[in-house]
Amino acid sequence: MARARARFGGAVHTLALAAVGAMLLAGCGGASANTTTTTTPSEATFGSYPYWNTFAGPDGYWSVVYLDPYWANFTSSDGGAHWQLKTPTNISPRRGIAVAESLDATKAVGFFAYQGQQNSVVFTFNNSGANSFFVGGPLVDARQSLAFSAQQLFALRQVHAALQIVAVNPASSSFELRYSQSLPLTSGPSAIGFNSNNPQDGVAILSATSASGSVANVVTTTDSGATWNKLDVRAPSGSGDLYDAYIPQSFGSNSYEFLLVDRVAKSYETVVETPGGTSAPQASSAVPVIGSDPNGDVVLVDNVLGVTPTLSIYSARSNSWSPPVAMGGFQGAIESIAFSNPDSGMAISNFADNLRAFSTSDGGKTWIARGALLSATNG
Repeated sequence: MARARARFGGAVHTLALAAVGAMLLAGCGGASANTTTTTTPSEATFGSYPYWNTFAGPDGYWSVVYLDPYWANFTSSDGGAHWQLKTPTNISPRRGIAVAESLDATKAVGFFAYQGQQNSVVFTFNNSGANSFFVGGPLVDARQSLAFSAQQLFALRQVHAALQIVAVNPASSSFELRYSQSLPLTSGPSAIGFNSNNPQDGVAILSATSASGSVANVVTTTDSGATWNKLDVRAPSGSGDLYDAYIPQSFGSNSYEFLLVDRVAKSYETVVETPGGTSAPQASSAVPVIGSDPNGDVVLVDNVLGVTPTLSIYSARSNSWSPPVAMGGFQGAIESIAFSNPDSGMAISNFADNLRAFSTSDGGKTWIARGALLSATNG
């Protein structure tokens, strides 16, 4: 049984709109004249299910959540007890949000306000406010379509029949093409990320497809994104129907690290790809909820409705998964998760039509309810 899809209505919808503020239904504030809109989907999704995301940064936790019909971005600097809304009030992100964080804690947020929007708007955050600029062409529909290498922002975009990696200059709203490939006939998951502990190393997954025992359309860099090279990757066992991809915020001691989620019959298998090879698959009955920590470790949650969720941790040092453990004390459907170290983590729950943070300090065995996101103020 798949995990709960995040749909909010009634009173929660009203609360969400009050929290998000004066978001305009017409489109992005400050959009250029050639920006066009299309009919919005009935449910905001990337691919086949909503992409939520939480990650640990130097200032605390950031979390991207779905507030019907918008996406919103929250941050907490006190372990999840209190949250601040960081979505600008002059934009309506109906398609979704991707978040990247630079090493000096400057934030960049990309908004896909409408499906097929010609110009994606990116906001850079700092202590003095937010500035906006455009990335020519729509960003790729993916949870991780933005990434920082040192202080350089990179984005995945789709232009006509090509998928591209571009380096973005926020000061001049300009970009430089760094890599391009033809759009594959069969679409697959996409993502881009750099090693937060060694930002020269990065990996990009450009609509990855699996055939003949290998995975196509994966590229890596060792020079902070200046050049990209194709990577030969062995396909995970299973149906070959790649369902998702994820890049952790750190690669440990590896030059690259990424996850592929494979659909196998009525369940899923997740593997971690590193230069040392492919990890053993980690099975899950539902679509796995995946997060990471700054050490290259990966957290995977199997969340089946009506059953206590279980958590497994992939160790970058040993290239192996820990046995699943029950997440004691956690309530509701888990939507996203991240750890700041092997013991301490944060997860966002959809519980009784509310969004609440839960924290752990023992590696995920026990969880304590923290603050509600819908009571957050815009900061």
